[in-house]
Amino acid sequence: MSKTKVNVTIDETGDVDRLLQTMPDVLQHKQLPKALRAGAKPIIREAKQRVSQPGYPGDKPGKEPLKNTIHAVIRKYEYTSIAVVGCTWPEGNHGWLVEFGHDIKRTTSGQIYGRVQPYPFMRPAIDATRSEVAGSVLLVLQMGVQEFNSQ
Repeated sequence: MSKTKVNVTIDETGDVDRLLQTMPDVLQHKQLPKALRAGAKPIIREAKQRVSQPGYPGDKPGKEPLKNTIHAVIRKYEYTSIAVVGCTWPEGNHGWLVEFGHDIKRTTSGQIYGRVQPYPFMRPAIDATRSEVAGSVLLVLQMGVQEFNSQ
């Protein structure tokens, strides 16, 4: 198998697609999961700072605090990989209730008698770290290209 040298210059964070298109497939499948993991770290850090801290009234005794359930999972598919960042199941399965709010119902009649207001933490974390995420992803991909070229 012959090796092709890859040269890419990144000027803007929107150039990730262009970088990936010029990378050989073998390099993409090796480096993209690493880059996604690096890009997920700032989101996780920020979300953990923004989520309700342990001891808030919605905490369930004996359960893991929601803050400790925020993680990233890298999913690899045939042509791409994705990072899923959020609260893990089953410990953090109530994360969406905190993020979006919910109705409080009486268990016997099903009538709504209150509403828990949303306390968004994931969306603001994503918005606040957008440029840091893009920079981390690009850095790891560029390092992968340099490593590939030096072999």
